[in-house]
Amino acid sequence: MLAIATTGASAIALVQRNAAREQARIALARQAAATAVASTGTRLDLAQLLSVAAYHLDRTPQATAALFRAVGESPHLVRYLQAGAAVSALASSMDGSVIAAGTDDGRVLTWDLRTGRHTENHLANRQIHAVALDVRGDRIAATDGVHAQVWQRTGNSPPVVLAAAARRPADLVALSPLGTAVAVLYQESADNAPSKPALLALYGSASGGVQLTATGQVALDFVDFSSESTVTTGSFDGRHSAWTLSGHRLAPTWNMTLSPAPFNNYLSAHAQGGAYYAYVKDGSVTTCHLPWTDGPCSGGGVPTAAMEATAISPDGRHAAVAAAGVLLGLGHRGLGPGTGQQAGAADRDPGSL
Repeated sequence: MLAIATTGASAIALVQRNAAREQARIALARQAAATAVASTGTRLDLAQLLSVAAYHLDRTPQATAALFRAVGESPHLVRYLQAGAAVSALASSMDGSVIAAGTDDGRVLTWDLRTGRHTENHLANRQIHAVALDVRGDRIAATDGVHAQVWQRTGNSPPVVLAAAARRPADLVALSPLGTAVAVLYQESADNAPSKPALLALYGSASGGVQLTATGQVALDFVDFSSESTVTTGSFDGRHSAWTLSGHRLAPTWNMTLSPAPFNNYLSAHAQGGAYYAYVKDGSVTTCHLPWTDGPCSGGGVPTAAMEATAISPDGRHAAVAAAGVLLGLGHRGLGPGTGQQAGAADRDPGSL
């Protein structure tokens, strides 16, 4: 009788244990699915992982719905890249195969999407203000607001520190298509209500010495090369200009005004080569062709409203957005100016953003 009672008690205990495990599995699946849905707007990478875990734990309608929502939240998303800190600046090579990111903790990271090669340089213990690449992604320029530097992405050559051309922060930086010249904008941050015009300085990337300087507008938003001898600049109020190397000076080539970007909590970006300008706000990106002549600028959606930095491709149809220390590669058809369409169709080319 004792043996029978012991066996019965063991069986009951086993059933209860299994039931408890089953309930715990169901509860964990529900929690994972609920957290995935709540995270889609801010951490889509985490939402996708949690939704897959919930579906594997318990294939309920709730888990299935969470999975479909996470996967379909941003159909134009190509990939994620982990930066390990808040991203303060983004840039890409002309074909989008090399990506560079500056972080709040003073690092410059690069990813070669063709080979998988990843590099990291620690420049300072302060935020990186801007990064730039040449057309092939072989040479990098960056500024931490104090010093602008340029170096080769591969190899062990130390960075060349550019000689300061003004007693103002080195706020923005650009590289010429072949990487032979560097442009640096010296200005107070727009957050500090600058009153002095920006100083545009042109350097030789090999020597780091100042070659030419020119005075620009107040509160410039970006600088880039459209050719080896032409530099494009843009301001927060929608004014854009081109400067061409003429003899021993930088001469203005054209000036134009677009609709100004919105105030407060927006990000701006320009395509390498200076052909497109874009700003991102409230989960959408607006892109304009430069020099702008006629017709509306177009827009498309991005998968998160909590953005840290953004970059666009030379054709204006692809974007990279940083959020919560993660880079989201967005491949669009229909984002470029003049289409009037919303972003949606995925770009299946894994070698570009």
